Amino acid sequence: QPPNGLTDPLEHHPPPPPGEPSLYTGANLDGVPAELSCAVAGLTSKQAEGLTRLARGIEDGRAAGADAYQYLAAGLMGAGNVPEAIRAYREALALEPDLPEAHGRIGQGLVQAGRAEEAQDALARALELDPGDAENTYALALAQLAQGQREEALTRLEETLQLRPLHADAHFTRAGLLANAKRYEEAAQAYRWVHRIDPTRGDAYVLHGCMLGLVGQLSQAATVWRQGLRSVPGHPALAGARAVGHLLEGEYEEARDAAASARDQGSDDAVCGLVEALARGRLGQEEEAIAVLQAALAAPPSPGTQAVLRSCLPLQARSRFGAAGD
Repeated sequence: QPPNGLTDPLEHHPPPPPGEPSLYTGANLDGVPAELSCAVAGLTSKQAEGLTRLARGIEDGRAAGADAYQYLAAGLMGAGNVPEAIRAYREALALEPDLPEAHGRIGQGLVQAGRAEEAQDALARALELDPGDAENTYALALAQLAQGQREEALTRLEETLQLRPLHADAHFTRAGLLANAKRYEEAAQAYRWVHRIDPTRGDAYVLHGCMLGLVGQLSQAATVWRQGLRSVPGHPALAGARAVGHLLEGEYEEARDAAASARDQGSDDAVCGLVEALARGRLGQEEEAIAVLQAALAAPPSPGTQAVLRSCLPLQARSRFGAAGD
C-alpha cells in the first residue's frame, strides 16, 4: 500500500537517486514499477509501451511538468489503476493547483473507491474551475447520492442533462431517484430516454415497463418489453419481463411457456414461478398453480432489476389465489 492516503498531497520531488523509492511503490522489474506492470496489462502493447516510457521519463527527469503527470494519470486511470492515477494527479496539482481535469479525475476516482465525502470536495473544486463539465457534474451527483443527499443529487443530475442531454447514465440514475420518490410517470420517461440513447440497455427496457405497469399502463408495458427483447435478445431480466407481458395481455399459454424459457435463460426463479402460477391459474390448473406459486414466493429475493420486476407480481397472485398467495 502507498504510504500516503489517496487524497494526501504529495510533496513534489526531483527524480530520486538510483535505489531510492519512486513515485510508484513496489519493486522494479527491468526498470518498470510492479504496479505499472499490472496497470498496463489490460492495454494494447502500443498503449502499454507509451505509458511505460512516460513513467520512466518522469522517474529519470526526462519528462517533467504537470502535463506529464496528467498524461500518466490518465493512462493509469484508463488501465484501472485508480489509486496510482490519483497520486499522479496529485503530483500534477502540486505543480499547478488549478487544473480542473486533475481535480475532477481525483473526484471521479474517489467516487469509484467509495470515498464520497472526499470526492465531493474534489469535484466541487473542479466545478468551480470549470462549471460546464458534464462528467464532473454527474460524478458529484453520485457522490451526493452515496451520502443520502437525494434532492441535491437529483438537482445535479438535471444539471448534467442540461449540459449533455444524451447522457444515458444520468438519465438512468435520475430515473431510479424518481422511482424511489414514487414519481413513476417521470421515471418511465427517464428510462425511455436511456434505451432510446442506448438500445442495448436491457435493464432500461425492463424498468421502463415496470414504471408503466405501476401507473396502470399494462399494455404499453408489455409493448416495451417486447421491443426490448427484440433489441437485446437473450437478456435474462427481459425474458422474464416478456413472460409478464404475455400474462398482462391475457396470453396465458404463451406466458407459461415464456416463463419456462426465461428460466432457462437465467431469469429470476421467483418471477418465472409467479408468472407460471398465474398463467396456470387462468388456464384452470389450480393445484399445479398453487404448488408453483408457493415455491416461487419462497425463493430468495433477487437484487436490482429483477427485484423490481418481481415486486409487480405478488399482489396479483394474492388477488388470484387468496391465502395461498401469502
